[in-house]
Amino acid sequence: MFVFPATVPSSAAARRASASPLLDALFAQAAPTGGAVRAPAMDVSEDAAGYTLAFEVPGVARESLKLTIHGRRVALSTESPAGPRADAPQADQAGKGETRVLYRERSAPRYARTVVLPAEVDAASATARFENGVLSVTVARQQAAGARQVTIG
Repeated sequence: MFVFPATVPSSAAARRASASPLLDALFAQAAPTGGAVRAPAMDVSEDAAGYTLAFEVPGVARESLKLTIHGRRVALSTESPAGPRADAPQADQAGKGETRVLYRERSAPRYARTVVLPAEVDAASATARFENGVLSVTVARQQAAGARQVTIG
């Protein structure tokens, strides 16, 4: 694939005034549909104390990860980073103007996955470690409350 300097007008009026509607249509068809939510690959293992989950989330910053544990459910999602959108024009290094993106295939990935474990887990004892694009979560099984005798009155 090759890239050549052509712009795709953003407004309808600019599109109508475009000198190259065929070229505009070509770029519109070739543009990736980024923003789709992916389900990260994962491994779940169990031992006597609890569960260990490993999620593959490459290309994600630690700050954008959101992990929620409730009952038997462990939910992982990524939030969009704050700041300018990835497709917004950026000032160039020399400060002489703006840099235009001519073609983009890379985008910040978005992930979401919920796992229902076989037993309730203790959310307060959960630990998580993010290293080399892999989020490892360790959760202990919820300690069952002992049987209690109820007095019938």
